[in-house]
Amino acid sequence: IKPPSTESVAVLQQVPIKPLTKPLTYPSLVSVVEFISFGRRKQLYAKCPTIRKLEERLPYHLERVEIETIGPGYIILKFDNFSVGPIGAYRNEISMWCPGKRVTRSTNLSLYEATEKFALYNLSRPGTTIKTLETKYTPKCILNCIPLTIENYVVDGNDRDKWIIRTTRPVKTLQTDFIIRHDTIKYAKEVTVTRPSHLPIRIHTDILSEWNCESITIERELTHVEVVDYCRKVSKRTDRPIRSVFKSGLGGYSTELFQMLSRELNAKKMELEGFFGNLIQCATIYINESTELSVLMMEPEIWIEVSTTPPSTVLQPIKPLTKPLTYPSLVSVVEFISFGRRKQLYAKCPTIRKLEERLPYHLERVEIRTRGSDYIILKFDNFSIGNFGSNNESNGKIAMWCSGKRVERSTGQSLHEATEKFALYNLSRPVTTIKALKTNRVLANETLIFLDTPKCILNCIPLTIENLIVTDFIIHTDILSEWNCGCITIEEELSYMEVVDYCRRVSKRDRPNRSVLKSGLSGYSTVLFKILSRELNARKIRMTVFGGNVLEFANIPINETTELDVLMIKPGVLKIKVCARRTAIDRAF
Repeated sequence: IKPPSTESVAVLQQVPIKPLTKPLTYPSLVSVVEFISFGRRKQLYAKCPTIRKLEERLPYHLERVEIETIGPGYIILKFDNFSVGPIGAYRNEISMWCPGKRVTRSTNLSLYEATEKFALYNLSRPGTTIKTLETKYTPKCILNCIPLTIENYVVDGNDRDKWIIRTTRPVKTLQTDFIIRHDTIKYAKEVTVTRPSHLPIRIHTDILSEWNCESITIERELTHVEVVDYCRKVSKRTDRPIRSVFKSGLGGYSTELFQMLSRELNAKKMELEGFFGNLIQCATIYINESTELSVLMMEPEIWIEVSTTPPSTVLQPIKPLTKPLTYPSLVSVVEFISFGRRKQLYAKCPTIRKLEERLPYHLERVEIRTRGSDYIILKFDNFSIGNFGSNNESNGKIAMWCSGKRVERSTGQSLHEATEKFALYNLSRPVTTIKALKTNRVLANETLIFLDTPKCILNCIPLTIENLIVTDFIIHTDILSEWNCGCITIEEELSYMEVVDYCRRVSKRDRPNRSVLKSGLSGYSTVLFKILSRELNARKIRMTVFGGNVLEFANIPINETTELDVLMIKPGVLKIKVCARRTAIDRAF
């Protein structure tokens, strides 16, 4: 079929359209009036007396409603493109306006009461729906309405629960500036708690743990204690929706948080590979046989998600033993139980003392705290020993404590010497392994001289250590650049020149791919990137990442296949990573 010619189209355009010969039926009229805009309906209400009764019975379907309340005598209502309120009106007169038209009416009520009456009259119609409702200091008229059907709810200044509107069904998204206990917030699908940066948000973990939202976002940094308390309360609930997630910032280092979760909630720590090939710290907390709580560090936020337990990790009931353990089985059991439990068995079971003395230890975490010549505390997992809390002159007693139990023993030596002897006796067993060793100040050179580490540790046989944590570290960028570690974390702030010198040295070496240095930065990232660009010819790059945030980082070439990326993963935290060339850009797009 050929398309019509331009002449025929011109003729068709000149043909007048015939007016409708039949009026609308009642159902059609109802459908038309119900779904036209609020302002148009009010115009028809004023001009067409025949449809006034019909219009008064029909509900509204509003795209956006705004309620602006400032003080007891100022309120403005906005229903889509229609507004009503006292702005510009004279005394005892209320104004109504929509695009290009403005009408003023006299009223015997105060302007505030007249506006409230208008809102209550129009919103108290069954079946009324609002796509987005935004309110601040909600007036009583709205609170006295029948429950409304709201899809998106933005409420500001709601530090009291009586300012929250009742709804017929859970809202899809809710934005508020206070954490309060109310069913509308509790059952919303997505909740965001936000407030101007100069105003604080008081965190109530007991209320947050009661919310059954699919997504909760707190636009503030939570402390380690608040995160742990929230996880503790949520882990005691079994009715939280699967995949419900809590997001917030973190005021501190994630390593300390995961240590607290492991110590207080018995969380299982692990590392996952992220979308861009980076490693994500993760901890899982047991809820019941089928669900668990996953805590992930998604820089710069922390995510807490309720997830299903993988089938391979679901605990099965253990059948009681019917036969005594054989000697090889007994060796395996004693070797891999905790340090504190082994010491208890050593004291209570004489039959396994000789066995226990020969077996090595496999320790998760060892801490050595030394302050001066007369203060030393050793921590082997949940077992501690030292002179903390003991009187140095109380007949040479040394204290040992484990999981709420404390024992003091007399010794003929000084407390410092007795503690050193205990460490040397237990750590000088061949094949002993330590997952994380934390000790005091160190001066780095080719042999790592620990200044405050007791001699007993230095005199031990060589230990197998997976992670070494050193506090009060004296920074030497020439030594740091020589370390071939997969991840180096310095919990101190580096200066601009220390960062630049480290980057200069690393860019001349064959460091392992994906090796990372994390530290604080004593200054602004913009100044650092300018220095890197000037000193090392670094290329500055800006990228838009998930959430619309702009990520700025510097790129320093090492060779044809690798490069050095310097970026700020969160305010005050610097990350320097060795990666394949163009990996960061290619994977982002």
